[in-house]
Amino acid sequence: MVAATMRQLHQAFRQHLGVAASAGSARGMSHRLLLCYAAECGAKCLLLRDRRAASTQTMSDRERTHDLRALLLALATPAHVQQSPRLHQRSPGTHALSAEIGIADWHEAWRYGVNLDPEDERLVEAWLEQVSEWLRHRFSL
Repeated sequence: MVAATMRQLHQAFRQHLGVAASAGSARGMSHRLLLCYAAECGAKCLLLRDRRAASTQTMSDRERTHDLRALLLALATPAHVQQSPRLHQRSPGTHALSAEIGIADWHEAWRYGVNLDPEDERLVEAWLEQVSEWLRHRFSL
């Protein structure tokens, strides 16, 4: 994994969030992908800050993950922030739900344009915005 400093992660958090916020009504998979990356960068930055660590090289393999739920757990977030919704893939050519996509793989689903359940995506997007707001608040403390 690529090593990043706390400063770089904080900049990435702010930049990804800023671009996502500028999407306006053009919210789609790219918007959600940026929200996902913003939350991951923000969570990792706060972990480094809380531990007074210089870079992600000091993180354990468990923390060097895309699993946002695990990162939020390590930050001792409130329970209502930790409770992530589920995201399901839709079977090609049908409206039937197929596999659930694990939180660590959400970014791949959006990056590759996988057909997902629109209601799940709406709930996930709202949750990612809630997580980002909580992270933004933590940065101001």
